[in-house]
Amino acid sequence: MVYVITAVHNRFDITKTFIARLNEQTIKKDIFLVLVDDGSTDGTSKMVRDCFSNVHIIRGNGNLWWGGAMKLALEWVAEHAEDKEDYVLISNDDVNFDAFYIENGIKKVDNSGANVLVTGLGVSVNTGEFKTTPILWDYKKGVGKAVNPEEYSNCVATRSLFFRVKDINKIGGFHPILLPHYQSDYEWTMRAVRKGYTIKSFKELIYNFDELTCGYGNYRRLTIGQIFSKKSSCNPIYRINFYLMVTPIKYLPICLVNQIRRIVRK
Repeated sequence: MVYVITAVHNRFDITKTFIARLNEQTIKKDIFLVLVDDGSTDGTSKMVRDCFSNVHIIRGNGNLWWGGAMKLALEWVAEHAEDKEDYVLISNDDVNFDAFYIENGIKKVDNSGANVLVTGLGVSVNTGEFKTTPILWDYKKGVGKAVNPEEYSNCVATRSLFFRVKDINKIGGFHPILLPHYQSDYEWTMRAVRKGYTIKSFKELIYNFDELTCGYGNYRRLTIGQIFSKKSSCNPIYRINFYLMVTPIKYLPICLVNQIRRIVRK
């Protein structure tokens, strides 16, 4: 069984396309969808139930965001999955992949050994460029850089991430109070690496997505209210929380000074 986890909020057409991709998969009968509907008012939940029979829907009130949604979904899978060797795919609903994608993803998990997170490579539908790749995080500088699939990485987004059910208890859950949305997936994967996990990405696992459906990400175009929104990747409160959670103590002072300077300057 492959437990596919995603979270949605009023993206009826995007979510419907995602469900269509699940129905096209070569291992459709072995897919169980765990969908967190965080307060949608556009009929998303009914549409999903009508289009995909093997599904459990967790309802939110609109305040879960990614971190809260993933916390609830992972807890549900950890509790209800009968076989802890089963697979999990965390995926955004705006990704687009071919019919062999999930089958190939779990094969990569099988062939990669224990304690591994497997990720694909995300290509922008707008530019054709790679926009989601594994990351090598520099703890001292507090920044990450994209690396090639064959290179070492210690951080990755959960836009499309494979692992096993048993890994949930080993790694732990998300922390939505400290990181409700942005950086929550980075923190989770970086924590996994600290606990002995390896991140592996493969050129054979290509998916497309529209980065324009994401939240706020440019200081210069934002109001103060938008900057401090949970929808903002620039939110200074959550960014500081992130650095406090992931940075080794020996690098923490210089990292915090650099980030505070960066925030004030911007």
